[in-house]
Amino acid sequence: MKILVFSDSHGRTDGIRRAIEAHRADTDLIYFLGDGVWDIAEVLADFPSIPAVVLRGNWDSPTAVLACGMETAEGDIRMLDGVRIFALHGHTVGVKFGLEDYLARAAKAGASLALFGHTHQPYNHAEKAAFGPNERILFFNPGSVGKGSPCTYGVIYIVNGQISAAHGEV
Repeated sequence: MKILVFSDSHGRTDGIRRAIEAHRADTDLIYFLGDGVWDIAEVLADFPSIPAVVLRGNWDSPTAVLACGMETAEGDIRMLDGVRIFALHGHTVGVKFGLEDYLARAAKAGASLALFGHTHQPYNHAEKAAFGPNERILFFNPGSVGKGSPCTYGVIYIVNGQISAAHGEV
């Protein structure tokens, strides 16, 4: 399974569009981790065959979320190919100040992979869990697809319960 991960487009759609175009042939799922729900709605209209999980961020006003017409959530937990994924934008667990709160929530949820945005900084590191079914949880932030130089996104492969994750630039 191949998953594209985006976050923090902040009104810019070019990077999302370029990344999806580059990977569209073998992408199974898109995660959008917030702060630009309207942007991802606009781009996904051109790629209706690719399923997406769209989360709200602190920048996504209730009016914008309603206007874009997409189903969104504040967080998502799901099992994909033997991997439990826990995804949040990150502002509600203070990821700009550290991952401790999110680590505790991800461990409690039994996650193997924790996705987050909000910081605009790419991150790809396994963190030691103090409790829960997994000794380590891979924390992955795609960075910002709309702000920064370069703008970044994530590519995650899950095969038979094994995770590999990398960043791409647009």
